[in-house]
Amino acid sequence: MRAIFYLFLAALFCPGCKQYTPENLPAEHVRFGSKGGITGGGREYVLLLNNGRLLFDDEYTGKLEKVGKLSKAELSTVRAELSGMVFPKSGTPPGNYNTSMSYHHDGTTEKISWRQPGGAPTAEVKNCYNSLMTAVRRLRKTDN
Repeated sequence: MRAIFYLFLAALFCPGCKQYTPENLPAEHVRFGSKGGITGGGREYVLLLNNGRLLFDDEYTGKLEKVGKLSKAELSTVRAELSGMVFPKSGTPPGNYNTSMSYHHDGTTEKISWRQPGGAPTAEVKNCYNSLMTAVRRLRKTDN
């Protein structure tokens, strides 16, 4: 009986402990990363815009692993960049190594991808992607 009580308390006081899967992501999120090269592998991340949680999408296990959480200022910056961004309807054809970003919101998905090296098609896309990757590097560094 005591064990059940403690489990109930843990569930009650740990709302941020939710385990996300690719199937139960919040409606508003951003996926970004790079794939390709000789192995075809890559790294993709998911930023949950409702709480700033950053997840790593492990393509080998199919699980989302917690990387960390963006600060309120970082999250506000990313939200502002996304709201002002125009996702071009036609991009460059895929290359050997591609970078992509998709913004899921209001029941729609806007996606853009570009070849590497070469850079993003617009300055807004480049700035937003760089902001996201800066947060990833900072959070990965503090994880070790």
